[in-house]
Amino acid sequence: MVSLLLYPALLLINLPNHAAVSWYWPTPLGAGQPVVSSLGLFAVLLAFICNATVFVRRRHPWVTWGAGAVMVLLGQFDPLLLFVGTHALIVHRGGRQATIGTIAAGVIGVWVVIRNAIAPLHWTVMLDPVSLPTGQRVLLDLTMTGLVFVVTVMLGRMRRNRQQARAADARAVRAEGTARDLSEQLTQRAERERLAREIHDTLAHRLSLVSLHSGALEELAQSSDPTLVQAAQVVRNSAHRSLEDLRNLIGALRDPAPAGPVEQPSRIPLRGMADVTDVIDSTLAAGVKVNAFIMLSSPEEASDMLNRAVFRIVQESLTNVVKHAPGTTVGLDLRGSPGAGVSLKIRNMMTHHSSGTPGSGTGLVGMRERVGLLGGRMNAGPTGDGWFEVDVQLPWAAAAKQGR
Repeated sequence: MVSLLLYPALLLINLPNHAAVSWYWPTPLGAGQPVVSSLGLFAVLLAFICNATVFVRRRHPWVTWGAGAVMVLLGQFDPLLLFVGTHALIVHRGGRQATIGTIAAGVIGVWVVIRNAIAPLHWTVMLDPVSLPTGQRVLLDLTMTGLVFVVTVMLGRMRRNRQQARAADARAVRAEGTARDLSEQLTQRAERERLAREIHDTLAHRLSLVSLHSGALEELAQSSDPTLVQAAQVVRNSAHRSLEDLRNLIGALRDPAPAGPVEQPSRIPLRGMADVTDVIDSTLAAGVKVNAFIMLSSPEEASDMLNRAVFRIVQESLTNVVKHAPGTTVGLDLRGSPGAGVSLKIRNMMTHHSSGTPGSGTGLVGMRERVGLLGGRMNAGPTGDGWFEVDVQLPWAAAAKQGR
């Protein structure tokens, strides 16, 4: 629509010069006999064709710019088309191309104004209703041309800046959407990893007991030892509880909670510091002696993440003892309070016996991840005197930031 209005406007602005070239060249004005010359008609036709390039100025701004340059260099035409091409270069190209086009258009405009005032083309006729001295004419033409040129450049820069601002806003919206999608994917991935850890930590302990007692049943089945009944009960109870946990975990995987913080409520039952005694009881039933000292102050005020971490670390540590040092004695020291944080030490005598249940190799890694998320520290390994020790220190304040 703008081009449809701009094209006739350009023709009307240059119409006086077109008429002068067409009708009065080469016959002097004083002869009073208008003549239609072939060169004049060619100039008018060239002007019509050059002005038509405004329709392609957006895709091909250099074409419009070049057509305007041809008009002012070869004829006695106004540099308006050249300025339109310069405006298009600034808006649709920018950068070095816009700079080169702007500088060149300014130089051409100044040169043409001076040329037309001092030494106009010999085959053109100027329609100048007001006769002015050469100096005043040059000053007036330079002022008017410079004003139009500056306004053209400023409008081009303003439009270019608006386009860049809109493009930047669009990129920001796309980047925000991408970041939101990535955040959701990371949250879902973290949730799946958490569920995998829960599966490992929950089932590994009880299934280790199942494996241990199954081996014992194989030996006891050949005798009438009264402990056979007790061992069978342990196997049955452990298997039953494992199935219940498995159902809960599968339910959580099939119907996950909405995306959000990793430690959000789910169908997985929360096991915390207060439930450590359940792990100790199952370990005792597996034939491992546990000397435990537990002193907790307000464990219900701890965050879910801290409660779960302490429970899982105790469970994983005792599971490792059942797997790799069955029949040994374990020392467990658990202390926790809002002011002092949580201190957990688990020691067991290293032996060369094993329950035969292979380990996944991720137990200690998962424990370190839990401790790291809470800002604590953990040391695990042989002590040098025949013992294996797990030493965990967790800050209560860091856990409180997670929120319940």
